[in-house]
Order: sequence, then C-alpha cells, then structure tokens
Amino acid sequence: MKPKVQAFVGLCVLVLSAAGSVWYGVWLVQEHAAVRVVIDLPPARAAPVIPPGEQQAVAALLPEVRTLATPAPPADRRVDLSLFGYTPLSDQQGLAGRGPHTLPVHVVSMAFVSDSHRFCVIDGRFYGQGDTLDDGTRVAQVVPKRVLLDKLGVQEWVKVENTHQPDVAQQSPRSKHRSGT
Repeated sequence: MKPKVQAFVGLCVLVLSAAGSVWYGVWLVQEHAAVRVVIDLPPARAAPVIPPGEQQAVAALLPEVRTLATPAPPADRRVDLSLFGYTPLSDQQGLAGRGPHTLPVHVVSMAFVSDSHRFCVIDGRFYGQGDTLDDGTRVAQVVPKRVLLDKLGVQEWVKVENTHQPDVAQQSPRSKHRSGT
C-alpha cells in the first residue's frame, strides 16, 4: 500500500473512532439521565441572624476594643533597669551592630485579620495594625500566623507562638479513670 493511502486510511480510522466515542458518550448520558443519586443528608443549620440594632451597637464599640482588651498598667510598676547594668540605646544610635536579631524579642500570641480590622496580641498586650509598642516598635502589618514589626526602619516578621501548654494535672475525670489514677 502506498504511503499516501496509508495516511488517508489512518486519518479515516481516527475520525471514525473519535466520532464513535462522542456518539457513545452522548448515548450514555441520555440513557442514564433519568438515574439520579440521592444522598440523605440532614438539613443544614442556618446561621443565626444578628438583628441590625445589635450590628450597629457592635460597630459603635469597635473603637473601644483596644482599651477594653488592654487595661493601662499602673504607673508605679516601672523598674529602673540601670540598677542591673542596663544602658538603653537612644533613638539616634539606632540598631546597628546588634547582630542578626536587630529588633527586641517580642512574643506574638495571636493575630486576627478580618475584612476591615487587623489586631494582634504581643507580649500579652492587645495592639492594632499601625499601633506602637512601649519600646517604640511599630506594628507595621498583621497577617494570619505572623506580624511585621518595624523599629527605626528595621523590619522583622514574628510568627504567632502557641504559648498555652496543656497541664497534665488538669485532665478530665474520664481520662484519669482510663490511665488508672
């Protein structure tokens, strides 16, 4: 058989097999269109509807959240660290020459991000994005699982740490019974 004829026969077989596959798929869908799989699921619970009056009340309280979540420390709790040999850096000296960790160590225990608000808890105190910590470090950005801190132009990402460790002594009575105690 000549090569031109072989190519033509091969092309015809390919087109016929593709057309047959399409026809079989259409027939299969039409044949089984009446068969439906029914899964018996419990009805979904609707989310509670918050009345508009309560939504407005919550929106009015949002500016006060920072003061409610972080009470001001008493004025007499300041400690004179110079008694322990601590010499503070002035802002003019900057942070040069302090090694790889150029920012003070802070513990971030929570970061909350919504469409309109970004909050975090740093060293046990509540801050919003853009707020300034007591040592002059600014909360530059809050994203889920980490916070960007900025001091004198030096920026550092700090991951959220889980500071809560479960206490073995506070097991439920059921788990104590299983362990034999």
